[in-house]
Amino acid sequence: LTPPWVRTDERTLAMALPLAPRVRRWWLSQPTVPVLDRWARALFAGGNAFTRRARFAVNHAEVDTLMPGVEAVEMTRLFWGRRWMMVRSFIVDGAVVDAGLVGSGDRLAELCRERGVTQAFITHHHEDHSGGARHLHDAGVKVRAGRETSNLMRETLPLRWYQHAMWGQARPVPCEAVATDEVVALGDRGLEGRVLHAPGHCADQMVLHIPDRGWLFSGDAFLHERPRFFRADEDFCAQLQSLRRLVALDFDVLLCAHRPRLKGGRAALREKLAWLEEVEGGVRRLHAEGWSEAAIARKLLGRTSLLYSAATMGDLSTLNAVASILRGPIHRREVVEAGGVPEGYGR
Repeated sequence: LTPPWVRTDERTLAMALPLAPRVRRWWLSQPTVPVLDRWARALFAGGNAFTRRARFAVNHAEVDTLMPGVEAVEMTRLFWGRRWMMVRSFIVDGAVVDAGLVGSGDRLAELCRERGVTQAFITHHHEDHSGGARHLHDAGVKVRAGRETSNLMRETLPLRWYQHAMWGQARPVPCEAVATDEVVALGDRGLEGRVLHAPGHCADQMVLHIPDRGWLFSGDAFLHERPRFFRADEDFCAQLQSLRRLVALDFDVLLCAHRPRLKGGRAALREKLAWLEEVEGGVRRLHAEGWSEAAIARKLLGRTSLLYSAATMGDLSTLNAVASILRGPIHRREVVEAGGVPEGYGR
């Protein structure tokens, strides 16, 4: 009884929007039209009278003690009272890893002042991880990140409308760059972590390994054991390479900002790696047999509704995984121009 427009999958979407692969890649690489970016930013600010009255994109944050010594500041936006896409900042030993959503930045800064936090480490530039960084900086917390992430966090990057709705626009912030393989002191209580480049989800992503405690702050390197939807700028092959390096590390606690695993974290990451390798093998096999990219995506990753694809303008879909395997990621132009993509990254 489901209406056809809800059942529509990627193949029907491709028929309805007959864009050649090169045109589609060009479209997804372009920044949002400035006037639409400003309109969406104002509409989904999360604290204006319209959103409060409509109970739409309302900011929400709460604190949870995940384990001894680790607090998670859980942030989300409420849509008609329901939580969507929760993200976490982790407070530990005078430091905070990731800064969550801009709409909860004041609350995060208040908690960091109460707990004596002196440093923040941002895993990557996406607005659900860097949104509160400016609030932390204004509260006297030193903000640190990888070189490319630092470049991007100094800019106000245009967002797709769904990013404004779900997470909000991060404000520019000065950021101290750290190098990959650098050992950094987090806070002033003796906690040290090794910074590792882990691209794939985005070009600038870093993770933080705490070998003494068996922890891995993974940013968005994990997300789920069997992900189906991918952004257009994700590099599938780089994700595989990063995961192979990460599963070789010694850790059991996987502090993923969206789905932390307090036990069996490395096993969960291995499961994701095995799933992605299976998907890659299937894509290359079916492509060699002459299957279209849309048909491959539907076969291996399931159906995607037209409503879902249209909401993100194709930026988040199963089709992106197949396209990335066969032709590489679609870099956003504004990210490249701001110095957010390392030289030689991607294809």
